[in-house]
Amino acid sequence: MSELAAQTFNSIPFYKGYLPLKEAQQAQSYVVLALPVEQAALPYDDDVFIARSVGSTHLYSQVVAPPAEFPTTPVTDASDRHTPLLHPSTPGHRPLTDRSPLTHSRSSPTEHSRAPPAVTLGNSFAANSTSGTLGTSAGVAFFLFHKRDVEPPPIRFYVSPKKVHRCFLGCERTGCTCERIHFRPGAWRMRLDTLPRLPVTAARAGQNVRLAQSQIQPTAGYFFALGLKAAKVLPAVVPTMCRFNKSCRNGISCLYVHADKPVSPKQAQTSEISLRQWGQHVMADALSEDEMDAFYGFLDAQGIRTVGDMQVLGNTAFDSLAARVAPRWAEAFLTLSALRDVDTKTPLQTALLAFPRVEAPVVLPAFLKTVGDLLNLTALAFAQLQVAPFVMDACALVRSRCGNDEAFNIIDLKKEDPDSFFSKATRMILNFCRVRAHCSWRKHDPTRPVVTSVLTFVDVNTCRCHRNGDNLHNTAQEQIEAPIPSDIEEMGTPRGSWCQCMRRGVIAVNYELSTPSGSRCSEQNAMGKLAALGVPTWGVREVFVHGMNVNKEANPLFPCGVCENMLQKVTKDVLAHYGGDVTLYMFDATAPRKIVFLTIPEISNRDGANFKKFVAEDLRDRLQP
Repeated sequence: MSELAAQTFNSIPFYKGYLPLKEAQQAQSYVVLALPVEQAALPYDDDVFIARSVGSTHLYSQVVAPPAEFPTTPVTDASDRHTPLLHPSTPGHRPLTDRSPLTHSRSSPTEHSRAPPAVTLGNSFAANSTSGTLGTSAGVAFFLFHKRDVEPPPIRFYVSPKKVHRCFLGCERTGCTCERIHFRPGAWRMRLDTLPRLPVTAARAGQNVRLAQSQIQPTAGYFFALGLKAAKVLPAVVPTMCRFNKSCRNGISCLYVHADKPVSPKQAQTSEISLRQWGQHVMADALSEDEMDAFYGFLDAQGIRTVGDMQVLGNTAFDSLAARVAPRWAEAFLTLSALRDVDTKTPLQTALLAFPRVEAPVVLPAFLKTVGDLLNLTALAFAQLQVAPFVMDACALVRSRCGNDEAFNIIDLKKEDPDSFFSKATRMILNFCRVRAHCSWRKHDPTRPVVTSVLTFVDVNTCRCHRNGDNLHNTAQEQIEAPIPSDIEEMGTPRGSWCQCMRRGVIAVNYELSTPSGSRCSEQNAMGKLAALGVPTWGVREVFVHGMNVNKEANPLFPCGVCENMLQKVTKDVLAHYGGDVTLYMFDATAPRKIVFLTIPEISNRDGANFKKFVAEDLRDRLQP
């Protein structure tokens, strides 16, 4: 798995609910997984298992040690940080002796009889179980894991972290090549579907709803919320209700809460409503009358009295306020904080009416119908909006609070050493396309676009790299008899790559001799060169694509659909042999100054508004002197 894939998986918020920044980081360190019933049997009584999972003082003395070939994922700083709002009785990272051991043998009939019945998936939910998500009519049990203890599925299943709305299936088998999530043997885990079913306060359509146990339909999101609270990762939870609710196609695997209680969105000016009035229907379940008065008194002293007061707080100011909230008020504060959570499908007019000085009717351009439409605007397009000043201010607050965190990695060529891998690849492309790309191969038309590609490869006979470290005993490798020609120049090694073997490269351009036969892409021609050299598909490591068009700027340039399909097949072979990805590098301009890169499974981002905004703001506008 590439470094970018690991970062992307770690950025997935599996808990769906509004949280202050540091609490959100804490929850983001955990993941909920579903295991088939045959893999989910408990090694001892459920009550004991749950007690030990949440940090009981009764310690289990013998722990299964992870095998040497399965490396331990490094601990991230965010997992061990707690804000004043979080006061767990045990640290977030429990000692190894306090972790529930993991049994690797099949349970005996007695153990099966003691284990609780696993949740059964209904036929209403259909998904591809081979892709790491839940299948139909399968008995599963849900577990809480720390992300550092799991190996994610291929990145194509979570290329956009905020679009992950259902949990994944896990697999306990070591050395398995399936596309489910695998985890470190001996890793701490907590079974969630055996926890007591508790009523919760949920957020939906800008409102808070108190849900009784009988109204809640079990989902992965509900179990996950219970688990985060039981494990003292969070002092309180206010999960979000699914807007599709019982008709949700994700069924029990949904990361939101399903309930037999419909909630209709209300389009009303709420900014002047007091917080006490806004939360009156649900606050009684969180606080006694005396505590409620003390809580609202604390907020009054901070100048936070109305819905509008809570909405206009910037992220830093809100997090500062959250840090001063007493632990006994944690659930009450989260209940009020939920009004700041705005779904991308929420009508923009409804969201803006919660801000002070924004009055109905809110006049907006016709293309701004939802919050998502607002977030997809580039900075330049947003600055040119013709709306009232206070509406503009509210829109800016929404964008700063709810903006997409997806980022694309760039390399600044000005900061590269002249002999670095990326400098060599860039010079190789520019020298070739300007001197050797003769127009006779493009209908003798010098104005036709020239696309140049470089595919790098390694000697697979000597490469023992793996995403989890050196794989010195890889018996699946096939010995390749074809020698690498000595005239192919060494290019070096890209820093940060999962494979640190020496790279060599082949270069090719596109051509089109006749219209009926169509064009031949540079990527396909480069792949043909590798095939002629006898290089196997799993030897490919990087793909560089550069465009040159006299009529317009062609970069950054993605492979076409046919080339993408071919490169996906190549990447699949690389993944099977090494567990790694092939990386695509694209240039910012014909005369490049920067390179944007992402893995081949991620290139579905090509049509995404976020990538277009990134190109407009990060690769082009900011490069102007």
